[in-house]
Amino acid sequence: MKPIKKAIEMTPVELASYIDQSVLKPEFTVAEIRKYIQEGIDFKCKTVCVNPASLAIAREMCTGTDTGICVVCDFPFGNSTTESKVQQAEIICRKRDVEDLDIVSNYGLIRSGLWAEVEADIKAVVDVGHKYGSAVKVILKPML
Repeated sequence: MKPIKKAIEMTPVELASYIDQSVLKPEFTVAEIRKYIQEGIDFKCKTVCVNPASLAIAREMCTGTDTGICVVCDFPFGNSTTESKVQQAEIICRKRDVEDLDIVSNYGLIRSGLWAEVEADIKAVVDVGHKYGSAVKVILKPML
């Protein structure tokens, strides 16, 4: 989505509509997850980005708000098999309420120059996301 005006010209609500509120720290307690999801909702962020284990909380809290849900798949390293990524994407997206699915590419395959394998891995997960109406973003380097 391309902004219609510069960030400096936007109101806080307009700017927030381009931001994903990240709620991904593995050490977050349930109370902290709820706090940061609520913060994203209060600021009217485009989405709250959560780990799959927090999806039920995000669904509960974001329903009826202007804030969508983004879920990460195979975060943070991208080293699972394609089959397991596909199964995770199916579980995440099958209720058709996830706006964005962020997938982490297999960085080892990229560094190895195995581009056909990289493409097949990404395409398999993208196809699942699109099947259920989710936009899919690919993270090309694992989050370290």
